[in-house]
Amino acid sequence: MVNSTTAAKLQKVKNANGDYIWRDRLQAGDPDTLLGLPVEYLEFMPDNVIALGDFKRGYYIVDHETGVRTRPDNLTEPGFIKIFTQKYLGGGVVDSNAIKILELPQDDD
Repeated sequence: MVNSTTAAKLQKVKNANGDYIWRDRLQAGDPDTLLGLPVEYLEFMPDNVIALGDFKRGYYIVDHETGVRTRPDNLTEPGFIKIFTQKYLGGGVVDSNAIKILELPQDDD
């Protein structure tokens, strides 16, 4: 996972053989790749930071056992039915070896 600013910097990086480590998607719907791994863009990621790894193995999202709660609202607009819903979720890292956070050096400019 990277933001678009960091992705633009990574697109210029080459390995020891002179090959680019970044590959643009080959067709619509395919992801760009970094070192052969698919890249997801998350703009809220900080600049110069990369989250790399197997997120399915390393991070779990858990539904709270209360499930979805609904509340009808018949008072604010008579004649209309509005329903408010709430869902409680949790999540966290379960295997820190599966996900690594890398920080790129800052630019000199």
